[in-house]
Amino acid sequence: MKSVDLALGAVTRILIVVAALAALVMMSLVVLDVTLRYMTSKPLQGTLEIASYYLMAPLVFFSFPFVERQQRHVRISLVTDLLSDRLQRILTVATGFLSCAYLAFFAFKAGEEAIKKTGIGEVAPSLTFDVYIWAARWTVPISIGLMAVMLLVDTLRHIADRSEEKLK
Repeated sequence: MKSVDLALGAVTRILIVVAALAALVMMSLVVLDVTLRYMTSKPLQGTLEIASYYLMAPLVFFSFPFVERQQRHVRISLVTDLLSDRLQRILTVATGFLSCAYLAFFAFKAGEEAIKKTGIGEVAPSLTFDVYIWAARWTVPISIGLMAVMLLVDTLRHIADRSEEKLK
């Protein structure tokens, strides 16, 4: 389990660095576009398409696994706090498996779509050139699939931790 944790941590760190770089490049690209637009009346062609497809997708989706890894998703425990410890554990395991199944299905379907769009070489037309956007489609199955694996590992760890407590 330790090696799986290390691998998930490494992949998560790589994805969050890519997301941060996407944010930096997007900000720089937009500043350059606006500057050129007002100083020379010649904006940078394709800024909207590049920012929308190549930079926004990794910025948003590659951040999700990092948030999951840090356990920073919003949790509302108003009702579950009223439940017994045993029922809370059962609910945690059940929701972990259900969430994992949902995310795995979502990643699978997004992967099918990414394969289809890669096959046709999907593009977004710009005024002066086409922007190939099929590669951006892969951010969704990668990030959501990683989240599904992380949820599965966390759920299995929760079960294992509870089993160890019973043995003591």
